[in-house]
Amino acid sequence: MISLEKILKIIDLAKECSLCAMSHFKDLDNVQVNYKEDESPLTKADIEVNKIAVNGLKKLFPEINIVSEELKQSQNFQENQKIFWLVDPIDGTKEFINKTPNFTVNFALIKNNLPIFGLIAQPFTNTIWYNFEGKAWKIEQDYNFKNSQQIQCSIINYNEIKTLSSFNHRSRELENWMSFVRPIKDRDIGSSIKFCYLAEGKMDFYPRTAPTMEWDTAAGHSILKAAGGNLYSNSGFEMQYGKNNFMLFSNFFIMSICGENFIRS
Repeated sequence: MISLEKILKIIDLAKECSLCAMSHFKDLDNVQVNYKEDESPLTKADIEVNKIAVNGLKKLFPEINIVSEELKQSQNFQENQKIFWLVDPIDGTKEFINKTPNFTVNFALIKNNLPIFGLIAQPFTNTIWYNFEGKAWKIEQDYNFKNSQQIQCSIINYNEIKTLSSFNHRSRELENWMSFVRPIKDRDIGSSIKFCYLAEGKMDFYPRTAPTMEWDTAAGHSILKAAGGNLYSNSGFEMQYGKNNFMLFSNFFIMSICGENFIRS
C-alpha cells in the first residue's frame, strides 16, 4: 500500500513534527496550555504539530481523507469509510505539560476498519517505530531509515507476566484481573509508548477498562500487529476503527503478544 519512497517521506514528516514538538517542550509555560470542551489539555504544540502532520500527509496522499484529534471538522465523515488516516499530533499531552519524555506523534493508515500502517515518534529521544512490508521496525536517535532495526514481540512466560497499566484508570474490574494474573512487573507508562514496549518484547500485556480514542491506539496497533501481537476487544475480536465518534468503548481489551489467544477476564 505504501511505497518505500513514501515511507522515507513519512519518516521525514515525523522528524519535522518531532522537532516542532521539542521546540515547544523546551519553552513550555502555563500560558501555552488551554483546555478543550472535554477538559483535556491543549497546547500550542498540539496545534502546530497537527498543522505540519495534516499538511504533510495531504501532500503525500491527496486522495486519502485525514482524521485528526486536533482538527474537529475532520471528524465529520461517514462511518466505516474504506480508507483514511488517523493522526494524534501529540499523544500524551499531560506528559508533555508535566515535562516527562513519554509523549509521542502518531500516524496510522486505516483500510477496511483495520490499521495497515502505523508510525510512532518519540520526540524526546529522536526514536521512531513503524511497520513496513509485514514487519515492525525501530530507528533510534537519528531518523535514518538505513538504521532501522526489526523488533518482535516476546513469547509470554505465564509464570512471569509483565504488564502495562494506567494507574489513573484503575477500575475494580482491572484490579480483579491483575489480582488473578499476578504480574511480576506492572509499569505505568503514558501515551502510545506502551505499544512500542509490547512490540519490542519488553512487556507482555496492556489491559484497559476505560474508554479511549481510536487515534490513541491505531498506530500502535499496526506496529504491534507487525511485531507479532495484536489488540483485542473483550469479545475476543480484533479492535476495529472508523466509528462515527472514534471512541473505543470496549469494557476490557488486551494487547496479546505473539499471536496468543485472548485471555478472558
